[in-house]
Amino acid sequence: MLRAYRARRNGWELVSGSDCSDTGLFFVSLDGRPWHSEAITQRFDNLVAASGL
Repeated sequence: MLRAYRARRNGWELVSGSDCSDTGLFFVSLDGRPWHSEAITQRFDNLVAASGL
């Protein structure tokens, strides 16, 4: 899964022109900035609610 994510992220670099690898972070937004921890929590909560767990 991490390899697939990395491949997708590398595709973002081609589209956005930003180089996500310069940050040293693995999980970044489309513009290369790190995800805010609250955004990750909210996304997780939404996915759990949508799954019915």
